[in-house]
Amino acid sequence: MQEIGKIKGLKDFAITTNGLLLPMYANELRDAGVRRVNISLDTLDEQKYRTITRGGDLSRALAGIDAARSAGFDRIKINVVLMKGFNDDEISRFVELTRDNPIDVRFIELMPFEGQQEFAYGKYISAEAVPELCSELQEEPRDDPSSPARYYRLPGAKGRVGLIEPMSHKFCHACNRIRITADGHILSCLHSRSEIDLKPALGDREAIKNLILQAVSIKPMTHRLSEGELMVRDMGHIGG
Repeated sequence: MQEIGKIKGLKDFAITTNGLLLPMYANELRDAGVRRVNISLDTLDEQKYRTITRGGDLSRALAGIDAARSAGFDRIKINVVLMKGFNDDEISRFVELTRDNPIDVRFIELMPFEGQQEFAYGKYISAEAVPELCSELQEEPRDDPSSPARYYRLPGAKGRVGLIEPMSHKFCHACNRIRITADGHILSCLHSRSEIDLKPALGDREAIKNLILQAVSIKPMTHRLSEGELMVRDMGHIGG
């Protein structure tokens, strides 16, 4: 982390975490140059949290959010994957977190992958449910045209509510993201089956640069989730 933070010209440095180790490492991460923290948290209910994490402790995740705030990161985002019949009854609770806390809560539509499409389609709920349920929310202008999220705010709130809607409102036309998987492949789109292996080029900066440029050049104009073209690997194998 420290070596990455020292790279000249680095404009942003963020991590995604479940938050459990942030009480121990938040200050070290901030000192290493990490500027933003994304915390994955799909429920505020203790029993549900234990179920989806196979015995996890919700209080540790909440302590991680507090630790991130104390460490002074530029921005803290909580990512909530919406699931019908699981956490759609908690939307208001998540939105309320933004009223008195300078954090962004982002609701993400559940995306289907090849191995769990029956579950994904069965649990899918449009992110439009959030502003429909919380009528106080007011949409804000986009501060980054390439951001996948549309942002809203409660009147006078310190934080924001974001909607990431890959299913109901494609944002492919503005997407400038590529992803390196946990096993060293480049995906120019999260849902593309075309992968480029970086590992053979390790140690050769020019070769790695050319592979990255190749990945950018083949970035598809849009995903085809609605047409049933699904990524074979799930997020657990791709890496968050």
